[in-house]
Amino acid sequence: MANKKILIFFFTVFALYVSSEETSGSGEEQDNGSSTEGKVDSRTFGWGPQSGSTPPRQDSRTRSICKALETFVPNLCSNDEARKSCQDECQGTRGNRNALQCGKKDPLDATKKHRKKEKKKNKDKASKEGKSEKKGKLSKGKLSKRIVGGKESQQGEWPWMVHLHGHFDSTNPRKATVGCGGAILSERLILTAAHCTKNGATDPKKWKVWVGNHDADIYERKFETIHYVAKIFVHPDYKKNPSKKSDIAIFQLEKDIHLIDENKGRVCLPDDDLPIKEENQTCYVTGWGKTKWDGSYARILKHAEVQTVSRVDCNHSRPPSQAIDETELCAGTRVGGTDPCRGDSGGSMVCKMQKGHGYPPDERWYAGGIVSYGKKCGSKGLFQIYASVTYFKKWIVETILSRADEM
Repeated sequence: MANKKILIFFFTVFALYVSSEETSGSGEEQDNGSSTEGKVDSRTFGWGPQSGSTPPRQDSRTRSICKALETFVPNLCSNDEARKSCQDECQGTRGNRNALQCGKKDPLDATKKHRKKEKKKNKDKASKEGKSEKKGKLSKGKLSKRIVGGKESQQGEWPWMVHLHGHFDSTNPRKATVGCGGAILSERLILTAAHCTKNGATDPKKWKVWVGNHDADIYERKFETIHYVAKIFVHPDYKKNPSKKSDIAIFQLEKDIHLIDENKGRVCLPDDDLPIKEENQTCYVTGWGKTKWDGSYARILKHAEVQTVSRVDCNHSRPPSQAIDETELCAGTRVGGTDPCRGDSGGSMVCKMQKGHGYPPDERWYAGGIVSYGKKCGSKGLFQIYASVTYFKKWIVETILSRADEM
């Protein structure tokens, strides 16, 4: 009897062991074969359990670039080159939506209070010393051709907006002879227009990037930092034919922007799941450009609301030889009065989009276009043209992956 009880005990333990192994195996199989959104099958890359091999290790340069890309590129792993290069970011069930650190903005009360306090302090000090509070030596200089209408922005309201200054006057190297807007993509990457670099303005050593700028006449150390440029990437089609097409470029900085500061942040590239509409999409443009076609430049950063216009309607207002194509976006207001203008080139037209229906909703700002060119800004029936960031998203990602330095 005792032997029989012992046999029954061992048989029960063995049955439980086999059952647990089968349960574990079936769960593993379900996880590997599930269709979870954002999941990338490792077999796509020729490595993983099915192939009997492991993914190649990322070098430090590639790893740093992939980490930077996933902070501002939605659907990063839908790009073929990104899938090959960024295995750590693209394998398994992990998508990069949760890694995004872009497109968030708020007019910060604390920042505004501090700014008012500092401005009063500087003004009192200047009046005592009999000195001006203007930037003086660090003059903005002339601005490149390219807001009419719109409103003054608050400090930190558009945290990705930067001012690019090109110093190409050999007789006065401190004077900015070229000026454009730009948008922060990451700690070291700025998105802007290719035409800002025309007429030989391609030497990165002669460019400076003003980050956190709000008042064009006052340098505020609390908010502003000046960065030097390490590399400039201009779209190859623009290089071959410097016209108005493929008007897009990327500046890589020598040192990081401290994005933990309250008034500095990234803008998102377009999300494949939230396409920016080519018609009746509400967006905003920002800049220190002219307040009217024949007017003066804005001192305080301004913003204006515009609507995208269909290609058909846009081309009706243009000569056939100047028709736009899929590489461009058209935007403005049909009644006129609101547009980017001279001095706004290179800045991003940004559109707020919402993903999901949770609370609070996941709202972000995406770069829809780059201010490129137009005629008589603010005129009725004439729309401004932007390089389409959606169209050039692939080029942006692949250029950064293949040409950018370690970050």
